[in-house]
Amino acid sequence: MRHPGISSSLAGEQAGRGFLPVDPPGRKPIGMTVCSGIGAAEVSAPWIDWRYQSEIEEFPSAVLAHRFPNAVNLGDMTNFKEWPDANVDVLCGGTPCQSFSIAGLRKGLDRRGGLCGLRW
Repeated sequence: MRHPGISSSLAGEQAGRGFLPVDPPGRKPIGMTVCSGIGAAEVSAPWIDWRYQSEIEEFPSAVLAHRFPNAVNLGDMTNFKEWPDANVDVLCGGTPCQSFSIAGLRKGLDRRGGLCGLRW
């Protein structure tokens, strides 16, 4: 099966090298996002069963709850040791950009959120 947005020749060429997902036998891979935002990863990879998210901001959390009502928002990723154990095949994260982008205060590493990426 060809994945949405990927040409069949590209999918075949890249999948053989392990870059693109190959149809899993019998089930979708289980996914989790951290610093989930409004769910860009989830929307861009519909062949993954996105079950877990980690978002603390009110507006993105509301968007996630609307778009993915069956997913569990585990909250603050810095509290990961308190999360329940879960089998996850795919972990995707985009650490907060507000410290660097024009959408935020652009304080860089001087802001606590700018240091969040160093946890990875």
